Amino acid sequence: MTQPAVLGSEPIHYRRLNLDPGRIQPWEDGLRTDPGARSFEWWYHDCRLDDGTRVTIELHTKPPVVSPSAPLTPFVSLVMLRPDGSLLVKNAVVSPGAFSASRDGCDVRIGEHWCRGDLRRQEVHVELEGTVIDLEMISELAPWRPATGHMLLGEDESRYIAWLPVMPRARVTAEITAGGRRERLGGVGYHDHNWGNVAPASAIDHWYWGHAHIGEYTVVTLRAVSHAKYGKAVLVAYLLARGGEVLAQGTEGLELSAIGEARDPGTGVPVASRLIYEIPAGDARYRLEFARRRDVLALGFGDAGGYLRFVGDARLERVGGAGAPEGASGDGLWEVLSFGPRQAAGALAPQSPG
Repeated sequence: MTQPAVLGSEPIHYRRLNLDPGRIQPWEDGLRTDPGARSFEWWYHDCRLDDGTRVTIELHTKPPVVSPSAPLTPFVSLVMLRPDGSLLVKNAVVSPGAFSASRDGCDVRIGEHWCRGDLRRQEVHVELEGTVIDLEMISELAPWRPATGHMLLGEDESRYIAWLPVMPRARVTAEITAGGRRERLGGVGYHDHNWGNVAPASAIDHWYWGHAHIGEYTVVTLRAVSHAKYGKAVLVAYLLARGGEVLAQGTEGLELSAIGEARDPGTGVPVASRLIYEIPAGDARYRLEFARRRDVLALGFGDAGGYLRFVGDARLERVGGAGAPEGASGDGLWEVLSFGPRQAAGALAPQSPG
């Protein structure tokens, strides 16, 4: 029998989750699960620096490839793509006793790695095998929660996957020490928070998630399709802003065309070479096109599916509505997560989704 999958948006959902529809509070970026129980949770930060370097840092209660039923297994991931194309990927599993997190706000420590701060300013620190990175992130766009941010599953809605973009856009100062060299760079960044009590593989057929900072524009998009047992429900969310002004946001009306989709030889996952989003914005409409340029992370789940994260060229233009045309070009970061039978070429080394 098909079970429902919905994005919680009714007053009863807000009351049940103790959320204010009009305000995001600091505790929402604090610990939201019991790490020792059936759950997963991670804090994700990424940035593009002025020299073209891309950095992604994640702090997890459990590695992304294990079951939510696993015990607390703190996990840290660092990915750094340099302008010359060199890619650094470092992961670490840390003793459970080295994990701590506040329920009042973002204050997470996994051994010598941490992220801490509030909704306006955060600091992130990792040091893995001789590479030390410190980020200071100052928010330039208010936190955004698409409805409650909870994908609710089943008749009783007790199973869920949740997502909170805490900093859709932030000004970043990064200090990178590697190979005996220290650099200090500025840039633009993003931070979100993910948690749940059900394995995504048991609920999600596939999703495309991504974000881009294109000049003064910020775009965040999600399109998720549930498994057949949840009715192949299509859940979407989008945010479009210019500077600090939100031009459009919502959980309906986002359209996605996946162009040139082909099976990735490493993971067996169908992945597009171009993604075209049509974003409603009142009387206007925007088109966002993302062209895949470089895969930076890959994870194969054998014949069960896989995950790819990639960077590429992003183009935003207004295609409807009154006034002069608007447009801007830049780059963005996207991912595809796909579960279900696949003709995979074999599992790759674990990497984690954002």
